[in-house]
Amino acid sequence: MKITIGGLSGTGTSSIGRSLAKHYNYDFVSGGDFARQLAASFGMTMEERDKFTLENNIYIDDEQIDGMQKYYGQNKNNFILEARLGWYNIPDSLKLKLFCEDDVRFRRTSRNDPNRMSTIIEDFDATKKKSLQREEDHRARIERLYGIKNLNDDNHFDLVIDTTNLTFEEVLQKCVEYIDLRK
Repeated sequence: MKITIGGLSGTGTSSIGRSLAKHYNYDFVSGGDFARQLAASFGMTMEERDKFTLENNIYIDDEQIDGMQKYYGQNKNNFILEARLGWYNIPDSLKLKLFCEDDVRFRRTSRNDPNRMSTIIEDFDATKKKSLQREEDHRARIERLYGIKNLNDDNHFDLVIDTTNLTFEEVLQKCVEYIDLRK
């Protein structure tokens, strides 16, 4: 089974994705993994790649990363892919979306969590500002590249879960119950 999980940062996509992969003994891969591979192929860190693409208005790497995800989805099975465009790049997947209230997710991403992709711990206001700008930049790139106006529209997904007031275990249970029904 191919499962994609999407949502904005701080909604729990990575943590839930890893736990689902462990539960089902599936491979786990994230969009960030593909981005890091591509950055490394150019001898760059993720931060250097992001800075370079923004400063030079170059978005070819987005298409390459999406292509890597598509190839992975065409050639693998029994995996969880955590990526904002996973639903689009792997259309034959079971598509899960996590979301929550903005202030909750910004609190989650601003705290000191060693499992987060970001290595810089910031206060709430700095995290909120940076996250909103990054999300808007990403949204604009996706619209420009693919004509997708709302990449987080609930209609793109098979299951949508609001994680705002749920525990990690409750979210995981909802996902497992749904996946088991669809297997």
